[in-house]
Amino acid sequence: MSNPFEEVRRYMLSTLAKYPMQPLPESELDILYDKYDEEELIAATQYLIAKGMIDPRAVQEYIDDTDIDSDYLILTADGYDIATGDALGYEISAVTVKLHSNTLQHLDSIIKASNLKEDEKQKLLAQLKEKGAEHILTRCIDLTLSNAKTAGLMLMQYLQNM
Repeated sequence: MSNPFEEVRRYMLSTLAKYPMQPLPESELDILYDKYDEEELIAATQYLIAKGMIDPRAVQEYIDDTDIDSDYLILTADGYDIATGDALGYEISAVTVKLHSNTLQHLDSIIKASNLKEDEKQKLLAQLKEKGAEHILTRCIDLTLSNAKTAGLMLMQYLQNM
């Protein structure tokens, strides 16, 4: 099962998704407070704010207290897309990347020049031929984003060597 923090965030998102582009009604906030501890709700709300999924004014910080303001407890457009799995939002923010005709040959050269084992090179070249450059580049982007820290270091090294 998921951890409590994850559970609170998921429940909060699914509750907010019932009210697209509207503040959460007080009655729903009361249900959240009945179900979860105030600190858990505030932490989950702050997390969702930091991720750009909830209006930043939803958490009000005072000198000795922090409260959730239901008037601003509302999903952003991106928050709604994520909470509902709305494909339209993803289509609107999609980026099209065009590959030049020589990209396939360039990837082929990079693979051949790499320090990979010969059987690994052959496997990559076969996948490149079978699935195309778009598939390989998409996988590279996926791996880069899932290893952002390492990718950032590699990019910095590349830029220093230019």
